[in-house]
Amino acid sequence: MSTEPLACVTLTCRHGTATVLLFGATLISFRVQLQQEEEEEEEAQQVDQQQQWRDVVYLSPAAIHDGVTPTRGGVPIVFPQFGAGALIQHGFARRSLWHVARKQEDCVVLELRDGDATRTQWPFAFCLSLEVRLIAAINDGACPSLRMTLRVSDCTARNFQSLLHTYIHTPTLEGTSVSGLADKSYVDKVDHGNVVSPLPQATTETRINIVGEVDRVYDSRPSGYSGCVHCPDGRVDVNVRCGIDDGDGNDETLPACFVLWNPGPMKAAAMKDLTPDSYHNFVCLEAGALSTALQEPLTGSRQFYLQQTLSFVPAAK
Repeated sequence: MSTEPLACVTLTCRHGTATVLLFGATLISFRVQLQQEEEEEEEAQQVDQQQQWRDVVYLSPAAIHDGVTPTRGGVPIVFPQFGAGALIQHGFARRSLWHVARKQEDCVVLELRDGDATRTQWPFAFCLSLEVRLIAAINDGACPSLRMTLRVSDCTARNFQSLLHTYIHTPTLEGTSVSGLADKSYVDKVDHGNVVSPLPQATTETRINIVGEVDRVYDSRPSGYSGCVHCPDGRVDVNVRCGIDDGDGNDETLPACFVLWNPGPMKAAAMKDLTPDSYHNFVCLEAGALSTALQEPLTGSRQFYLQQTLSFVPAAK
């Protein structure tokens, strides 16, 4: 167990920054600079610069950075197993040390390959790559986006699970809700795995409020779907695509799922890497694939991909 600071990569673009740990390839920061209206510029100059930046993802102030414990917050990578099971909780990718394959000012690609440590847990060959890219805003008044693309190649396993466990930051849960999910059934893990059907009048626009502990696995959506976290100061759009790319321009899309999670006050108080009140400041909207069921292994140029784009849209004034 190391006491040294964990190695990380920082990305920058106009009005945006991001930081990615090599341990777990975990995005721990994505910040956007909020743009001021022209009539507010003079007043803005008198405001502390810190007030003009908005954290899009949440990192727990009690997160443990020892190079062993998965990071509490940001966007941990779940692979090759979601939740509990034969492997360690949420798999080994978020507990492994990745290496930098390529780096630019606004983009980095990290890689992780199978080795003795992974094969003792999961006896398959694989190559994981994660590209994290800042996307500059097209319009002057908009905020930059962040795109994460996880690819699985050279993999001898035909079924695995993969999600991006995104902690969306919110100033407070009061006034925060989630849209894009309410019209689908879900497995309620808080209620012993019971399946809950949507209300007859529910649509994709119906808001879900976060009250107490929430742990739900929603039915799959078509690739390219978005879920939204509506915060008091704006909204965060989470767009997800996943499928198989054969390397020749043929894209076989796979259904994507969303997991909605917040520990609530009692569970948060019992977690060593959360502070008692920290549950107020995040909603986890986790996007990914819970079953690939491949007909053949990922060999040659065939790759599984899971792509997520995070965008913050400030509330209208």
